[in-house]
Amino acid sequence: MAERRLVAEAFRDLPQQVAGWLQDLAQEIGACFGHHLEGIYLHGSLAMTGFCAASSDVDLLVAVESRPAAGETACLRRLLLSKSEHPYDVELSVLARADRYPWRHPSPFSWHFC
Repeated sequence: MAERRLVAEAFRDLPQQVAGWLQDLAQEIGACFGHHLEGIYLHGSLAMTGFCAASSDVDLLVAVESRPAAGETACLRRLLLSKSEHPYDVELSVLARADRYPWRHPSPFSWHFC
């Protein structure tokens, strides 16, 4: 199975330390979900070029095949508690395929961390 990564183009305008931190975080998120992971997407200020390393949080959407199991959310919770504020706060929503299809607004989510 190919390793899942954040899209390289998203890193083009990021400071190197932010890009490296995001890549590491994405790999660790992937380890929590294994083959259920469909993608990790930047949104918020980081995706809209308004990110300020001193004050912004990192907003991520995690797309998975099905609603996460208790072990997956426990893994993700431990990971995010260890990473958030070191050096950036993290806000993350997990969206299962059923949350995304059919699309509706506001979008439901299967799990959220902020």
